[in-house]
Amino acid sequence: LKMNRNNYAWMLIVCLCFAWLFPIGRMLAYLPDVSIFYKVKLYVDSQQFNQTLGVISNPVVLKSIIVSVVGIYFYSFLSEEYTFFRLLFAIYIFGTCWLLIFNDFSIVAGRVATLFTSSEVIIIPMYISLLYKNLFHRILSWVVIVGYCFMTIFLNLYNGNVLPYQYWGFGI
Repeated sequence: LKMNRNNYAWMLIVCLCFAWLFPIGRMLAYLPDVSIFYKVKLYVDSQQFNQTLGVISNPVVLKSIIVSVVGIYFYSFLSEEYTFFRLLFAIYIFGTCWLLIFNDFSIVAGRVATLFTSSEVIIIPMYISLLYKNLFHRILSWVVIVGYCFMTIFLNLYNGNVLPYQYWGFGI
C-alpha cells in the first residue's frame, strides 16, 4: 500500500472518530484473567495509572493533530523536497493515531506514542523551511519557532492532573 496525503488524511479522521466513539481502555478491563494479561490488568484496574487523556482536552494530542494536519497538507511538496520525509511522517502519524486510539488508557498511549512522535524534532524544521523564502516569511518562521518553543515548554511544565514525581519513594 503506497501512502499518500489522502490515505493519511483518512487514517487520521478514522482514528479521531475511533477515539471519540470506541474507548479501548474500557475494553481492556474485560480481558480474561489469564497470566498473559496480568500486567495489563494491573494498569487497567489501577486508579493511579488508568486515566483518560481526552481527545480535544489534552494539549499534547492537539499538538500532534496540528503537526499531522500540516504534514498532510504539505505532504507532496515536503516528500519531494526531503528524502526521508515520507518515512519520518509515517512514523509520526502512526504515533498520533496510537495516541488517539489509546487515549482512554493513558499509560499505554503516552509511552508508546512518545516513542513514535519523537520524529517531530526533525519534521518541524522541515515545516519551517517552507516559510524561509523572503523577509516576511523569515520573520514568520522565527515567530513559529519561538511559538513552538514556548508551547513545548508549556507542555513540559504543565502539571495539571499529573502525579508528583517519585524518587526512591519520596514525593518531590
